[in-house]
Amino acid sequence: MAIPGLRPSFEVRAKVRIGEKGRTAGGKEYPKSTDYFLSDDEEFKRVAGVKPKELTILLPHRDASDNFPTGLEQWAGAMLVCYTKADEIDGHTAAFRKQSLKRGSKTVDLLDGFTVIGDTMGNDRKPVICRDRGCPEMIAGNCKPMGRLQFYLKGCDPSRGVFQLDTKSWNSIEKIEGFLMSLGDPRGRELTLRVEMWAKGTSKFPVITLEGGTSVEVNTAADANRADVLVLLHKALGNRDGNQGDSDHGVRVALAAALEVTNPGWREKPAFAARIREIGVVKASEMLLRTHGL
Repeated sequence: MAIPGLRPSFEVRAKVRIGEKGRTAGGKEYPKSTDYFLSDDEEFKRVAGVKPKELTILLPHRDASDNFPTGLEQWAGAMLVCYTKADEIDGHTAAFRKQSLKRGSKTVDLLDGFTVIGDTMGNDRKPVICRDRGCPEMIAGNCKPMGRLQFYLKGCDPSRGVFQLDTKSWNSIEKIEGFLMSLGDPRGRELTLRVEMWAKGTSKFPVITLEGGTSVEVNTAADANRADVLVLLHKALGNRDGNQGDSDHGVRVALAAALEVTNPGWREKPAFAARIREIGVVKASEMLLRTHGL
């Protein structure tokens, strides 16, 4: 039984991005947005193809906020000066801010103008009232939104960890958060992660959206158990796809576990077992997932 309140942690195998380095006529590099996904992960390149605009993904966590944590962040070089994480203190949205910063021979008081609402924390931080879009740091462009989406890519080996896509786009964050809030428990659902260029006046910019999600209903403990075994079966198939030539042992074990939940007593039905042997465990697994809308 899981520890109450435990949030699983997954290794991030690689970052996915929608930007690359461009180069001016004079040879100077600059950040350039793209309308396709990029990653340095070799398996990603093999599975996703060249300049993919869509990815078929699965999310690892039950709660939307765990799959896509968002907040505001202010950086000074490599130092995270201030950030939010959806915490409230005394009815106020809290930001966690460094108390001071060295600039040359001077020490800058970073709490000047901010209302402190708690005791000193680790890493020389204090909780302050977040002023959101009215904050002078945000108005100056120093504080920006940040969302980090973690996901499995269909066809890639899930045992190697999750991919992570970071975005500072208000539009992308609002679109993804809105979709996940309406989705409920996303585990066991194939989703489409898409990027496309939007236009506003003369400006063009990429926006990321999530779509799809044929449902595995999760309303009871039995539903949750069924969703869990189907997700594990899906992962086993993905693991096989990412390791061509390996045996189907992992798929066979995951299929047997899934059938114990979806088709109790299947082992005592000779025709049922014979059909699995006839079509093979991979085909049987794919058919079972399709039956449940996956």
